Amino acid sequence: ASVNVEVGSAADFEFSDGLAHFLEHILFMGTEKYPNMSHADVAMSMAGGFASAFTAHDVTNYYFTVSGFLFEMLDVLAQFFIHPLISQTAIDLEVSAVDSEYKKSIPKDDWAIIQLMKTLAHSKSEFTGFSTGNIETLNKTDI
Repeated sequence: ASVNVEVGSAADFEFSDGLAHFLEHILFMGTEKYPNMSHADVAMSMAGGFASAFTAHDVTNYYFTVSGFLFEMLDVLAQFFIHPLISQTAIDLEVSAVDSEYKKSIPKDDWAIIQLMKTLAHSKSEFTGFSTGNIETLNKTDI
């Protein structure tokens, strides 16, 4: 199953590079109905599957695959959008997770090619933003 949200990194504000990517992460960190921060991952695993997500330029996609308990897992996914919990602990963990993803991407050729394309794009293009985010862009009190 999949939910495609028609908002991606192009919607980041100038002062909040990586915010869409960070929000993709934070929604996995508990909901009012399922407050445990690892509930989604554990539930999907127990149902014989996994859950993941990705943030693209114009969309964010949340998806999962399971071998059973489909309707129960649909509820877990739906709760991400109905009533997510965003605790300071979860924020700190996910800012670090996004920063870690960023640091792992730096030496990869495909990431370097995208960064090169961004430098060649028109300076006012929404494509030039820093879509991944890192600890510097996300560890702000004014976002």
